[in-house]
Amino acid sequence: MSTLYLHAGAIPATRTDLSVIEPPAPTDTWHPLSHYDFATSIIDTLHFMGATITSENYGIKEGDTGADEFFGLIEFEHEKLDIPDGTSLGLGFRNSWTKRFPAGGILSKKTLVCDNQAFAGTDAFQFKRKNTPGLARELPSITASAMMNFLRTADSYLRESAALDRHYLDQQYGNDEGIILDHVCCQLAQEEAITWSNVRKVRNEVLRIDGPGGLFPRNGRGITFGDVMQGITEVEKLSLNPLSTPTRMSTAHRVLMDMIDYTTAEIA
Repeated sequence: MSTLYLHAGAIPATRTDLSVIEPPAPTDTWHPLSHYDFATSIIDTLHFMGATITSENYGIKEGDTGADEFFGLIEFEHEKLDIPDGTSLGLGFRNSWTKRFPAGGILSKKTLVCDNQAFAGTDAFQFKRKNTPGLARELPSITASAMMNFLRTADSYLRESAALDRHYLDQQYGNDEGIILDHVCCQLAQEEAITWSNVRKVRNEVLRIDGPGGLFPRNGRGITFGDVMQGITEVEKLSLNPLSTPTRMSTAHRVLMDMIDYTTAEIA
């Protein structure tokens, strides 16, 4: 599940809303990208690449320009990708007309975009560009190139994502889920995938009866590594100083996959 969270001052918007918001006047070196053009360019490129859009959601922080900051999340399917039923890929993106952060995008099966600057997803693709004069012209090729690279590696990416969701922690360490989770969280902190101050928060989020974020009720099943990944996302998005950068989330993904690979090798 990919999610657009608006809880730090942004308000929901439609693409029609975006179409009537004009960007600030450009300078010689800074050309603020229209939020409408940003979203539409990505959608048009995804369509051109053979994707089927399943949902699109946007939010803006109004500020002095009427839309100082822009956040978007587009979910889609693709006939070449074996995406598990009930899920889709999420392409998140954001931009700022106050130069607070550059235009950027990230594609993942579980993409997080939040108006408190949390911007994350497990290994997939990401891009980041300043609002230079050529950005609007180059955006379609940036998106298309990234999509092509993703399609080449998508099968292995989706297999790894599925492994996170079906591999149980007790396959590695035993039956005491609390002790197992302590070990996993400490390993994540040691690898700087999460902060030490968030170890207990991640542990408690994963152990919720209704699953991380209340989205993954276990109904008697054990805890999967996918629950841990989602727990990290849920904790980091609520941080006042979000640390859910693509690099940090990729590190968490790598650490958990290494644990799965180790267990698989031991069983074999």
